[in-house]
Amino acid sequence: MDFKYLSYAGLKRFFYTKILKLINLKIDKTNGDISNTKVRSVDTISTEFPDPVAGENTKTFLGKVKKCLADWKAIKSTLLTLSMLTNQYENSTSKIPTVALVYALKQTTDGINSNLSNALMLRGYASGDANNYSQTGIYQIISAEGSTMLNLGFKGPCIFLVYATSNYIAQEQIYSDGSLKRFKNSAGEWSTWK
Repeated sequence: MDFKYLSYAGLKRFFYTKILKLINLKIDKTNGDISNTKVRSVDTISTEFPDPVAGENTKTFLGKVKKCLADWKAIKSTLLTLSMLTNQYENSTSKIPTVALVYALKQTTDGINSNLSNALMLRGYASGDANNYSQTGIYQIISAEGSTMLNLGFKGPCIFLVYATSNYIAQEQIYSDGSLKRFKNSAGEWSTWK
């Protein structure tokens, strides 16, 4: 054992030397190198996506970073990335249509719906004069109207179809034994029922 430290001055020098060595091992708060520092523990943070704040101690700061990363990992399967988007008509469950694609689809379906409004639609019962029917549609004629309705080819119960374009109107009667058709040309003249 080295007895040179048994005096008061010796003890003072011994502890002073040991304390300086320990201080030199500590991290300088402003310019220290922390590359070899080992984190022994971090604070447990319960707040979702916590924000680290300047002036916090290292345990709290790293606890918030750890919690924020854990929160991101928990929701990563629900996040939308650019590679998941598509502007193409694809039959893929892994792709999500963009707003541009949805808009284009809406325009297409609006066009189809507008075309369908000119298609054959059930319009109800027909009565009166067949010459007055110029709206595209499907009409039903029951026996009472069929016998009294003007300008019909078949005077009985039937389905009465009307298809109109800007140039002509076509009418057709479909009944149990057959069908009859006639047309109205652009001059306003009706053909005979055939």
